[in-house]
This record gives sequence, structure tokens and C-alpha cells, in this order.
Amino acid sequence: MSKELQITTEQFIEDLYGSAEAIIYFNVNGKTWKNKPQTYAKAQSKLKYLNSTKDADIYFIPNTGGTKNSQITQINSSFIDWDAGRNSQGNYFPIGIVAQKKQEFLQQIDIFPYRPTYVIETRNGYHVYWFLYPGTTPEQFIIIQKELIKQLNSDPVIHNPARVMRLPGYYACKSGQYSLFFVNIIEHNNVKYPVDIFISHFSLSLQKDNDNSQIVSTSQLPTESTISAHNNTYIKKKKKKNTISIIMGTKPQTSDNEKEIILKTMDEVIDYICRQNIAEYLKLDNYRNISSEGSLSVSCPCHNDTTPSASIYYHEDYCYLKCHSSNCKFGSGTLVKVVEMKNGITEGDAVIKLMEYYNLQIDDSWMKEEKDKYIENIEMISQCKQWKELYPDLYRCINRIKADLSSKILLAKDKIQLRTSQGKSLFFCSLREFERVYRQKTYLENQNRQNERVDRYCLLGLMEKIDENEIPYGLYRRMQVAKGKKRFQYRIQCYHIPEYTTEFLRKADEIAHIAKEKGIKLNSITKNSVRDVFGEDMARKLYPQTDDIKPSGSGAEFLTAVEKVLLDDISLKGYTTTSTVKDRLCGTSTWKQVHDRRVKEHLPGLLEKHKLVEITANKKLKEKYKIDSKGYPKIIMLEQDYNNMKALTENSSDALRLKEIVAA
Repeated sequence: MSKELQITTEQFIEDLYGSAEAIIYFNVNGKTWKNKPQTYAKAQSKLKYLNSTKDADIYFIPNTGGTKNSQITQINSSFIDWDAGRNSQGNYFPIGIVAQKKQEFLQQIDIFPYRPTYVIETRNGYHVYWFLYPGTTPEQFIIIQKELIKQLNSDPVIHNPARVMRLPGYYACKSGQYSLFFVNIIEHNNVKYPVDIFISHFSLSLQKDNDNSQIVSTSQLPTESTISAHNNTYIKKKKKKNTISIIMGTKPQTSDNEKEIILKTMDEVIDYICRQNIAEYLKLDNYRNISSEGSLSVSCPCHNDTTPSASIYYHEDYCYLKCHSSNCKFGSGTLVKVVEMKNGITEGDAVIKLMEYYNLQIDDSWMKEEKDKYIENIEMISQCKQWKELYPDLYRCINRIKADLSSKILLAKDKIQLRTSQGKSLFFCSLREFERVYRQKTYLENQNRQNERVDRYCLLGLMEKIDENEIPYGLYRRMQVAKGKKRFQYRIQCYHIPEYTTEFLRKADEIAHIAKEKGIKLNSITKNSVRDVFGEDMARKLYPQTDDIKPSGSGAEFLTAVEKVLLDDISLKGYTTTSTVKDRLCGTSTWKQVHDRRVKEHLPGLLEKHKLVEITANKKLKEKYKIDSKGYPKIIMLEQDYNNMKALTENSSDALRLKEIVAA
């Protein structure tokens, strides 16, 4: 599935009902406006107000006619509510685990024979719609709904014609259960189906389904007579004597694993799993024979192994299986890889399977601490006027765009995913989404130069880009889904926002001061300028997606050309200007704007390398260098010459000497 489009709520409604003026029954916090059906245009302002200021959940009835099943006069769509479920305590899974379960479901939708018209993402799952041509009866609708539930393992209660669903374009606000989550349209296909296609596909009659098995609500907790399905819904089965089903690695609770193991991060989960004895997991009788120095010969679980061709051993506290057979693709790996290869599932699904097997849970109480830090950061930014004296250079960099920075921190508060073992809380976002949230729009086509602002924040340390190699697997896979199938369809990056302490702001002010002194333009920060002024380590930190920090062959040639023009001009006249250097290099080029930008990004490093300064020429400097121009232009000159001139000007006893120098 590709996230190819984000569509406005207005367009979704017009597509669903066939008109933007359709009369709709809206539902707020579970209460339907039974006596107030109206158009979306009329209800929009009130819905937005209730959602943004009252934390109200916004729903609607997709089918037309009324609020009761008997009142529905037109079936507009079939739809499902797929949910990642909850753990054995009835709590929502951490967002990292939800992401893995979502990915598995998206793969199901990809192979389903009929593409959905709309896919809408919620915090814990997806609402998927297949729009239908007029003429579908409520009885046909119910049959299709129940078959979709069976085939896609979705919420079993979503099959009545007057069902309410979440309205896209609004925040889900389940207070105390999870933080705000923007319910967004992630896929749209311009398709609509006649009901006969689904009826034929499911090979159904219009008779009532008399299946003995009964599907119960996803919110129901497991009992002895339930088994865990792949998305943590629970399917009621007839209990057989002395039997128990094991799915996704769940196993009977024994004295060894009754107690939950609470870990703080996904990294700790992986570390715990990799330390477990693979032979014990595989139920081998002699699993205790493995010591820290020895190994155990076993039949490889990943191919038909009639003679033991694999070995299990420990190395640096991690347990490994290595298959020595040339007919096996396993190679070597930890328990995660064993489960992945043995079951033919993804690495993320293997981790989830093993978390259930070992009864591992992630303590996400750290999220509240992180969110409190984000709120404190926003409060610090709101007091930006105080920075003018305490952190003057940082104030200059941030004051005019502080609202933009605050919007990013608020977004991070909603999107926070997990925390690494280094204590960094991570979230990911596209530049376009940053701009959409800042502008408070439902949808935006472009990023509007958000890359410049993000680079500014990252240079100052107010945000941090995370290298892909440091991103936990589950979060990385979710990023790939968000990017879409087309390469670079959306520019999505993983970020961390640190705590804005007074010491942190002081260091940010120092960086801002250096950038100002070295001539780095904050609206055009580049890899080259950061590398030349702050060094390669800072450049790699600011541009983790770039493999090579050093200039390419053609880039090095251009840098040499800029350097030669700059030094030749200063040697000849004693000074030069940025515009002079750009004109000499770019004046005849058909790529003038491109080269103009490249000159600007190389100048800070060249000024640093050759001890040059870019200053505003005063009257005396204009006289000395015979600069014939209005105003006081910025010139580039040797730092030593500038310091000498400055010392002479400040020393009144040398005033006469200064006049002689100027005259000479």
C-alpha cells in the first residue's frame, strides 16, 4: 500500500455521498445529533471547535437516511474497522508494536482482490472503505460486512447499516488511553463497486449465516476458551477437552512465565530476546548442555535436516544458531532470525511473536515524562523575549519563527513513537506534514521551504535528525510505509527533540554566534558550509542521509574556482564582495541561480580557512579602498587588516596616522 494522497474531508464526503450538500448525521463523543442532520459545510466549524478545544471525538454515519438501521435508505459503502487490539490487561499496545501489526494488515489489503476506495489511519488501526453503487440493500450490506470481517479479521461488531465511524481530518482524543492522533486519509483509489461483485466473490446466498463459531468484540479480554489471533482480536471457539491452541508464539502460562517482564525500550526487548537459549525455545531435550564456551549440534529448524547440520552457541552473552549446510539459506543469527525464517514472517512480526512467548511488556510511562518536557520546551519558547539579553544570537535565529518551532514540538508530542536505549524519544514526519501543521491546514501540496527551517533547528541543536542505522526496526518499517512505494515520494525523516535547559540554550547560542561570525546564512544552511565551519562530524549529524560528506569531483573543482577568484581579487584590490565573486563565476552560466547558491555555501568555509572576514564597510574603509557606491556595502577582507584598521580607529592618538594611511 502506498500513501499516495492526502485528501480533504470535504472531498471524502463528496465522494462518499455523491454530493458536497449531502445531509449527514454527525456523532460527538458517542452521541449522535439525531435532530440535527446537516451538511458538512454547516457543521464543520462546530466540529473543529469541539475537537480542538474540548478534545471531543468526531464520528459520522456513512450510510444515508437516519440513525437507526431501519431508517437507512441508501447504502453508500462497505467498510471495516481493523484494530491492532490490546494486551492481556486490556491496555493499548505501545505505538511501536501497533506499527508492526499495522504493517501486517496493510500487506493483507495489498493482496485483497478489490482495492479499497479509501484507507483511513487511526491510532490503533485503519478504517477501510469500498464505495458501492446505489441499489445495495441493507441485507446485502450486512452479508458483505460479515464476510469482510472474516476475511480481514476486523472488528466483528461493524456490520449494521447505521454504524458510526470516525470522521477523517480530526484528532482521535481517547483521554487517558493514548495521546491525540490525527485521523488521516492515507490512500485513495478512484473506484466504486456494484454489489454483485462482492456477492459473487464471497459465494454467498442471502440466507442468514448459521456458523457455530461466534466472533466477539476486540475489546473483550481473553479467557481459557479464547486463542489469540494475529491482530490480537479474540475468536470464540468451542473448547475441546485437554487441548489448547498456540498462535503467534503464545503458550500456556506456567510458573516460569506467569509474571510479566517489564522493559523500558524496544532495544531492551531485542537484547532480552537475543540472550534466550534457542535450544530451550525449540524444546530440545539437551538444551542445558550449552555453556558459555561450548556448543550444541542440532538439526536446523529452517530446512528439512535429517542429520544435525547446525550448532547453537553463545557469543558475548547472545545465543546464536548457525547452519553449516550449503542447502540452507539461514546462515547464522539470533532467536529473532530463527523465528523469522522458521515461520516465514518479517523480523518485526518475529519480535512480536517472541514478546508474547516470553510475556514481555514495554513500560511506556516514560512517554508522559517526555511529553511534559515538550510542554516545558514550548513554555521556554513562549518566553523568547527574555532570550534577547541571555542568548542574543539564538534569539536572532528563532524569534521570528518561534511559532513554527512550537508547532513542531506539539507535533512531536502527538507523534512520539518509542525511546531508544540512549534515552532519545523518536518520532518521524515529512516536511510537508510539518508545514501543514504549522499552517493548520487539512492538506498541503508542498513543504514551503520547511527544509531550511528544520536545518536551522538541527544546526542549533533544537532538533536532531536520526541516522537510519540508529532507528529501531519497527519504527523504520513504519517510515517506509509512510514514504510510499515510489522512491522519495515523501521526504520523511526520524527526529529527536531534546530538553531545553538553560545550559542547552547557552550552547545553542554559542553555535548561533559562530554561524553569524562565519557568515552562514540561516535560510541557506548547506552540507558544505556546515562541514567547512563546524567540521565533518557536525555535517554528518545534520545530514545523516548523506553518504559522502566531502565534495564530489565536480564540487571540489568548483570550490577551487571560488577560492581562486576570492583570493585573486583580495590580492589585487585588498577586498572583494560576494556579488563580485558570484558575477565572475556565474555571469555567463546558464545555471546562474544554481552556481550563485553554490558560491554562497562555500564562502563561510573559505573565510575560515584563509582568515578572512565579511564586514559592513564604514566611511573610512570606503575611502581607503575607493569604494564608489551608495550606502555601506558588505566587503570581504583579511581579518588582520580589519583588526589593524579597527585598532587605529579606536585609538585617538593614532587618528592622524590613520588619515595618512587612508591618504596613502
